[in-house]
Amino acid sequence: MTTPGPDTAVSPVAPVASSGFWHHGVPAEPGSLLALRRDLARWLGSVGIRSERADDIVLASYEALANVVEHAYVRPRAGSLDLAARFDEGDACVEVVVGDRGRWAAGPPDPLRGNGLRLIDSLADDVEIARGDAGTVVRMSWAAHPNRRDALW
Repeated sequence: MTTPGPDTAVSPVAPVASSGFWHHGVPAEPGSLLALRRDLARWLGSVGIRSERADDIVLASYEALANVVEHAYVRPRAGSLDLAARFDEGDACVEVVVGDRGRWAAGPPDPLRGNGLRLIDSLADDVEIARGDAGTVVRMSWAAHPNRRDALW
């Protein structure tokens, strides 16, 4: 997992090509996440990602989305989130990007919590987190095994 320092500029989550999936400006509220999770799973199926791999992608993405809801905005301030995904058939690679425009607000210490970033890191092949004054962007990617191009589907 790569985590640039606090002065790193955060790139906005941009629309992706037609083979991609994109939601912009979704309210960062718990009620928004179920539909995003369902839409992402449906999109992964539509591009032919096998269910075992899709489960990892959806769970890691959902955890990143939940982190936005819980940590990006100090309540009662409302905010939004972006979710983008793309499938590069040539590279057999899926990339998911979750972004916000908030500032990380850590919750109170709790020994049963605080494992979300470790979970994301264990599920994704590569994770990059960029935090800055303009928000946080989490980029996660999954690639096929180097010797098996069919490992994703």
